[in-house]
Parts: sequence; C-alpha cells; structure tokens
Amino acid sequence: KIQKCLSLAASSNAHEAAAAMRQAQKLMEMHKIDISEVGVEFAKVQVPIQVNKKRIPEHLVVMVNIISKAFAVRSIFGSSMRQSDCSYEIEYIGPPARVRMAVYCHTVVFRAMESAYRQFMVMNAHRKGERGLRVSFYLGFLSQIATQVIALSWDDGQEDNVDRAIAIKHGELTKGHVSDNKMKGSALRAGVSAGKNFELNRPMDTDSNKLENF
Repeated sequence: KIQKCLSLAASSNAHEAAAAMRQAQKLMEMHKIDISEVGVEFAKVQVPIQVNKKRIPEHLVVMVNIISKAFAVRSIFGSSMRQSDCSYEIEYIGPPARVRMAVYCHTVVFRAMESAYRQFMVMNAHRKGERGLRVSFYLGFLSQIATQVIALSWDDGQEDNVDRAIAIKHGELTKGHVSDNKMKGSALRAGVSAGKNFELNRPMDTDSNKLENF
C-alpha cells in the first residue's frame, strides 16, 4: 500500500499527489516502517570543512554533483556539529547499492584530493594563504578524475521513489548558494596533473553492509 501511495504521489493531479503522500506518511507512522524499508536508503558523510552560512565551497558542490550523477542518486547539503565548529554533511539518497557506492566514492575521492593538495603545498610552501589556491587545485583534480567516477557507475535497473521519500523525510528544501572564487591557473593545472595518478576501483562487494567500514 505504501509503495502504491508513493507512486500515486507522482501524479500530475496536485490534490491526488498530496493525498497519496499524506496516506503514505500515515501508513509508515502507523506500522513503524522506515523509509529505507521501501527501497530508499539515506546515508550521511561528514566533510571536514567549516560551514559558510552564505556560500557552499565550489569544489564540494562539483564533487558531490559528479558522484550524484554517476550513481543516479540525490544529494542534500547539511551540517553537523564537531568539537570546535560546524562542518558540512552530505546526505546521499537512492537505492541501497547505489547509495553505498556513492558514499564509498565520496570518501575515497575526498581523501585522495586532500592528500594530493598537501603534497602540492609541500612543494609550494611559499604560496600558503594565497586566496583561491586550494579551490583551483581541487577543481583541476576533479576535472581529471570525473571520467573514472562515471566509469565506476552502473545501471542496476532499480525503480525508486527517491523524490517522494525525500519529501516525506525532509519536506521542502532550500537551495544554497555556491562560492565564487578567482581561479589560479597554476594550481588548476597542478590539480589536473595530480588527478592523473588517481585510481578508483570498484569494491569487490557492493551488497550487504561490507561498504560501511571501508
């Protein structure tokens, strides 16, 4: 019944769609059924970048968009409190196998990107504090590895009710603003060069919970 209601929630008839959504929520609350049990998984990844209330870092938006498109999942930018500050938190939503691959890919790419930048700064310590340097390097790196991420994705043929599930859990979402940075050509090229050394391999098992502790 819940699956049927979620399908009806996509109706072009606004009144029918709203009624179906309310009925789905009512049934899920009545029977204590989580959204994940109707084929949609929500998984959060914390990002060690302090939240800017006005602008989301451009490189973070680009990375999340690459991953979301590659694995056909939705993504929501949020925040979570750490010990000393409030950092970004990305929530990936979709069929379980795709979401786990997106989380895996996000973690591996972010770690590699940060590691490559640290190595770049060892060789360019005199440029520390230069505005736009980090973002330029990251964007160059991401432009280089994007094809690897896309190649890792696959079409599992699953039908999903992701948008309706998001509406049930989060309601209406607001659109964030992306930061506008002045690019540094040398750092951008260095990022592209660093990305050539990056390798992303598909995990041996994308089922069960084996990706949870990668």
